Amino acid sequence: MKTTEITDKNFGTKLGDWKRSAGSMRQGLQDMVVFALSVYRDVGDAGYLSRLVVAANETKGVNGKLFLDFVRGHANVTWQHEKGSFRKSGGKGEPASVTMPSTNWWEFDKPRNESDKGKTIDVNKRLASLLDAIEKADDIAVDHKTARELLHKIEQAINPVKAVAA
Repeated sequence: MKTTEITDKNFGTKLGDWKRSAGSMRQGLQDMVVFALSVYRDVGDAGYLSRLVVAANETKGVNGKLFLDFVRGHANVTWQHEKGSFRKSGGKGEPASVTMPSTNWWEFDKPRNESDKGKTIDVNKRLASLLDAIEKADDIAVDHKTARELLHKIEQAINPVKAVAA
């Protein structure tokens, strides 16, 4: 993985250049996040990470949510939406923790939470919620053919499931 050296002196310029150039947008962001993660690891300053996330969210063509997940997946930081910045996760006195990336941010596959596996879905509650939203809507956009197909798929998916006694 090729990276360009980023320093305190050229970070602002690189950030501005990256925002203006569509050709190397992904790689430029990758180079900067590697630098920002290094600064956070070495000094505990998440400022560069915060600036990158804000810029990524303001830049067309960048999946800001994926990038935010990438940063959170590699550093012990929590995003503060109201402030537009990161804070260190964990208890007081806990050092900054960083896992340097082995993949590019746009290829990041957020690890699934183990507690999500095997969850029980209450189909009746989900369908009731959908019905409630439809009834409250002023206007409904629907493709009846697609809706019928989806309802048929739902029916097929729940048929083999054992019914839960009410």
